[in-house]
Amino acid sequence: MKFVTLSHCSGNHTHHVGILEGDQVACLTEAGHATSMLEVVGGDASALAKVRAGLAMAPRRALADVKLDAPIRPGKVLCSGINYKGHALENPNAKLPTEPFFFAKLPSSIGGPDTPVEKTDRTQQMDYEVEFAAVSTLQDGSTSGWRFSLPRLISFLSRFMPLEPADIVTTGTPAGVGAFQNPQIFMKAGDAVEIEADGIGLLRTAIVAG
Repeated sequence: MKFVTLSHCSGNHTHHVGILEGDQVACLTEAGHATSMLEVVGGDASALAKVRAGLAMAPRRALADVKLDAPIRPGKVLCSGINYKGHALENPNAKLPTEPFFFAKLPSSIGGPDTPVEKTDRTQQMDYEVEFAAVSTLQDGSTSGWRFSLPRLISFLSRFMPLEPADIVTTGTPAGVGAFQNPQIFMKAGDAVEIEADGIGLLRTAIVAG
């Protein structure tokens, strides 16, 4: 099942939970089976069983009639640094770490599919990065290039802080970021970043003037 958070284009319903089924979305919230994505991911096996039991009766809406929001509002966004060997090799100042290290991003930085990103005049070097196992035009990587596996990253973080439902742990970016291209490539208004992961789908983010 591919869970999504959606709002109706009419504006009548916002941030509902649904299941993507081709060009339709089964609306679980309208059927009374999930009030939020946090309820689903934070629940036990019975929460998922409730979703499966109610899926057949959930109303369907055309994908073109809804807007896909960010899947979940995370509590923490923890980003793994230099976890792809290729990314370390393209950066002359990088050293492969002997243990995982992380940096954080604000939860409010999360955007949904097709949500544009503003580039202001004060931003001179706006770069792009993809995370997890992703393919776009300039970056191509697979999980085989990880320095540390996902279980190792989660285990490492758990030694220092509690991980809660809706927390996001990223796995680093593969080689191909704009700063290390020759010549360098930075984003400008009118550009777009496309990220595609096998079995998940494609996410497109447009860059607009801010």
